Amino acid sequence: MMTSDLFRRGIIVPKHAASLKAVEEDSIDSPEGFWHLKFSDQKQFERIWSTGLFSEINEKCHTLIDDYEQESVSEKKVHMIIKICRDRLLDKRLNEPDRKILNGIADLAENAAGIGMPLFFIL
Repeated sequence: MMTSDLFRRGIIVPKHAASLKAVEEDSIDSPEGFWHLKFSDQKQFERIWSTGLFSEINEKCHTLIDDYEQESVSEKKVHMIIKICRDRLLDKRLNEPDRKILNGIADLAENAAGIGMPLFFIL
């Protein structure tokens, strides 16, 4: 199965080397070897997109996260995602669903950093 079919509109972290290889070869057959976060619907994705989060990640991590694309952030740069999300969580105007997504992205980045794995955006 293609990665985009299984994790469309989501963010994933492989739990081990075999899962990382499956992502890199676009041959994932099960979500079992991954931590993942999925946007609840298109509106939620568009709200997060409109905040400039992905643009900021692109700028600071030198990536090209874009709609309908798959992009990874290396294990050496996932700490930047943690900081970006945690800084944005300080905004008192943030609604609860968006706060939950930012926390989820930060948690995934912490998981990735903890085991030395990249983080993949499957948008």
